[in-house]
Amino acid sequence: MTELTPVPASSGVVVPTAPVPLPAALADGLRVAADAHAESLRPVNTTRSYGSDWRTWSTWCADVAGVSEWSVDASLLEAYCRWMWHERGYAASTIERKLTGVIAGLRRQFGPDAVPRYLTGRARANLAAYVRDSAADKQPKRGRGQAPAADLTVLERLLVAARADPGPAGARDAALILITFGAGCRSVETAGLLAGDVVVDGDRGLLVDIRSSKVASSVRVAAIPRGVRGSTDPVIAWRMWFAVSGLEPGDPAFCRIRKGGRILPGTGLSPEAVSDVIARRSQQADLDRHTAHSLRAGMATVARQAGHDAVAIAAQGGWTPGSRAMSGYLRRVDTWTDNAMRGVL
Repeated sequence: MTELTPVPASSGVVVPTAPVPLPAALADGLRVAADAHAESLRPVNTTRSYGSDWRTWSTWCADVAGVSEWSVDASLLEAYCRWMWHERGYAASTIERKLTGVIAGLRRQFGPDAVPRYLTGRARANLAAYVRDSAADKQPKRGRGQAPAADLTVLERLLVAARADPGPAGARDAALILITFGAGCRSVETAGLLAGDVVVDGDRGLLVDIRSSKVASSVRVAAIPRGVRGSTDPVIAWRMWFAVSGLEPGDPAFCRIRKGGRILPGTGLSPEAVSDVIARRSQQADLDRHTAHSLRAGMATVARQAGHDAVAIAAQGGWTPGSRAMSGYLRRVDTWTDNAMRGVL
């Protein structure tokens, strides 16, 4: 370790005995600018969720607790979580997210020290206790739960449902489904694609430049090889949609389509609309509700079944190394393929 050499007293350099504070006006200006920059980097769907979470909190404060929405107290946060669990029947993940939204709103208004960690600790501890008690009592799981992973059979049924629509929506949805599955896209990533981000790379397949993601580490170029069958070939699906749509490279890759079949090239789908497209096609195919998350999880599980390792799968879907979410998908496969009792009984 390199030791710091003290400045000699005779050097003429004045070293303060304590940090020098910035002028208050300058400090406030820098904080406002930093907050604005951080807000601009926040994904749109996260910002939208935080807005919804704050509205729930604001309504509860006014109608149930009878206090200001700007109140900061450990007991109040605990009561809020208790109300969401017992009165509203929210899933634990929803309560955790809504609590995070409240904290983000309070800290954005009053600064990062407005809600110290100890204030939220009791609320989260009680939430964990609710979950344990619910499991011990064998109560039904709350919420809609995570959408199921889509295997190749589900993928083909989704494509059949999409292509049964003779209009441009059928061509759009088939391309959307195959690119979302093949690149393991999050809904926000599919929604953020521009037509110029999808390139046919000779006879090899598609190169998809994913630049819009909820996490910076997920920005990537995903290569999706040609399909072994025409029905699941992403190149055929993309070329068909591109020809029908007349999109320019700067247009959203998947745009809105009016009921009469009129294509609106400049109006891209939102992340929610991407999942709604897949959910609607799964309903038409008489499947359980599937979403963009189903296709993303399905890519990981199907790739694992095909013998690909975790490194390749993480690179394709933009997961960070050691991702808990991805490991969960892979465990569903490994539970049987790497089972200690395989071939024993």
